[in-house]
Amino acid sequence: MAGPGPQRARGHALSDFSSRLAKSEVSYLVYFPPDYETATSRRYPVIYWLHGLGGTPRTGAKFVEPLDAAIRERNAPPMIAVLVNGMSDSLNCDSPDGKFPVESVIVKELIPHVDAAYRTIPQRNARAVEGFPWADSARLISSSNIQSSSAP
Repeated sequence: MAGPGPQRARGHALSDFSSRLAKSEVSYLVYFPPDYETATSRRYPVIYWLHGLGGTPRTGAKFVEPLDAAIRERNAPPMIAVLVNGMSDSLNCDSPDGKFPVESVIVKELIPHVDAAYRTIPQRNARAVEGFPWADSARLISSSNIQSSSAP
């Protein structure tokens, strides 16, 4: 089951959803583990990857490549990775003027969208966050229904 309008390539898909908060379409990249297409009754944990200042979801390729290798080598469990579109200069938080509700979109819309569109384990203990900078990830964790993938 894929989200609206995905474009798949080697375990990745570009997708988007209509955000009420952003009043626009919001894009993201999603990585699927190697067995996603064949293990159709399996549900997966999700790791949300946040890019740093000046980055884009595509910056997450440096995260996905070793993750995919670890899953294929059975050094990590199969999981879905969502490469969040935090805009290039948002620091993954809402802008003070309210024009760019990046954190709100992630917490209130993206996570529920991903749980509805893909075969996730829709529980807090099956979600994690990773990315740059760590302070942004920690703030997002504290305000949401996400767990950290590692200790600070």
